[in-house]
Amino acid sequence: MIDAQIQQTELLKKDIQSGIDKVNTAIAYGTALKSSADNLKAELLKANQRKIELKSNRSGYAAMLSYFIDQTIGETTILIKPSPQIISSTINRPELKLFDFQKRTFEVQNKLIKAKNLPRLNLFLQGGLGRPALNMLSNDVNLYYLAGLRLNWNLAGLYTYKNEKQILSLNQKGLDIQKEIFLFNTNVILHQQNSEVSKMQELIETDNSIIALRESIKNKTKVQLENGTATSTDYLIDVNAQDQAAQNLILHQIQFLMTQYNYQITSGNK
Repeated sequence: MIDAQIQQTELLKKDIQSGIDKVNTAIAYGTALKSSADNLKAELLKANQRKIELKSNRSGYAAMLSYFIDQTIGETTILIKPSPQIISSTINRPELKLFDFQKRTFEVQNKLIKAKNLPRLNLFLQGGLGRPALNMLSNDVNLYYLAGLRLNWNLAGLYTYKNEKQILSLNQKGLDIQKEIFLFNTNVILHQQNSEVSKMQELIETDNSIIALRESIKNKTKVQLENGTATSTDYLIDVNAQDQAAQNLILHQIQFLMTQYNYQITSGNK
């Protein structure tokens, strides 16, 4: 924004210098007073002061930016204005992924609750060498084996099963409510920010119309100044009015980009 303001100040200086040249011509022909030129020269010095202040501010911000990004930002460093963003209404915030992961956790817990309360059926095989073996009446050494099915059921878990399911259900509902509140709040903010984006678009369109009108008025006054039908004060009023309109456009253009990027950040698309 400061770079754009410096450029606009240069345009302002050119307008004032153009007025000085025309007044000097009028003075040479005896149709204007020297005080008219002095008035414009004083305004030119004020424009130079503005440029000094802007360059000083830029230097300070450049030094801060250098620390943030760990790169050298000098007076000759050209900063590229960010491109306008394509606004997306889709919410892709990382918090939504967290809600999904938590929901999957509850699903796993639900499966564990069911699994630990199911009866377990096991197949077993046991063998050995014994004297006696399975025949207790025989004194011979024989091999033996046992095979079968074993059913285990921990009935104690059935007493807590209902409570565990209720607690898990409440936690799931609480998570759903948190997600709904988050989406609601995010959509409210996005609605506000979208209104700001639309407002900035309208302001920029109005700025362009104002600048066109102010420039037309300034050019007419410049001709009148040359012909001696307008004073240097009249010319400076019109020049400063156009400059103010241009400064407003610069500010609104930057604010427009900021509102777009803020919207994209809020929606999680940046």
